[in-house]
Amino acid sequence: MIRIIQEKVKKWLPLVVQEVGCDGAAIYFRGENWSFSAITSWRMIFENKVIFGSDDEDNDNEAISKIIKTSMIINIEAQSSDFAVDPVFCFDGGYRLEIFSDASYDTWTLQIPFEPLYDFNSIDANMEIKKSRLFLEIRKLLPLTVAEIVHQPGCLTLSAADWSLTVPSSWRLVKDDNEIFGQTEQGGRDIIRIMKDIEIIEIQPQSSHCPIDPILFFSNGYRLELFTASTHTAWEFQLPSGQMIVGGVQS
Repeated sequence: MIRIIQEKVKKWLPLVVQEVGCDGAAIYFRGENWSFSAITSWRMIFENKVIFGSDDEDNDNEAISKIIKTSMIINIEAQSSDFAVDPVFCFDGGYRLEIFSDASYDTWTLQIPFEPLYDFNSIDANMEIKKSRLFLEIRKLLPLTVAEIVHQPGCLTLSAADWSLTVPSSWRLVKDDNEIFGQTEQGGRDIIRIMKDIEIIEIQPQSSHCPIDPILFFSNGYRLELFTASTHTAWEFQLPSGQMIVGGVQS
């Protein structure tokens, strides 16, 4: 569906942003006869680095307005390399706004002239997975069995005796291209039931545009996608050697 949106939007590009606003996870921008709004995780990228995101306390109208107000959207792409349900807005100044749905209900809407309202639930697509150097050290250790899971508001931890993954950032659990639930939903017991004593069998970058976060593939068919939406907090993967791999860093 992202490809369908790309085709529909193409004839209207570039889209000039006339108004923009944000408050934490809530963000909107619009122009003449078009609009976009979201209440979910998002981040602003420049040269493959996170400038700020929905989890940053200093994210405000002024910061985002300086970047994209009166800017032009020159392209719309799929955010995820594996689960293409969210858009990336590419601006003429080189900035990219990535949207990440961390719940199974409607998280964003896009309205363009003379077209139906597109939203999170209208998406059904898949893209080719691409590899990244960032996760090579983890991939060498696979498979890894998840022995313990701790799910608390704002933090998810997967671990065993000699390794651990701590996730204070956004995440979602996916199976068969359907989101099961995300970090903003109540699913602690479910995620423990689904992932405990299950093997991580593969790891791939979550986004080909900014490959700083992983998708973890489990032996029972589930996938855990991580998304760094802040310049201050990121996931951490401690290897058996003691080496710490920190998310949100381009290798």
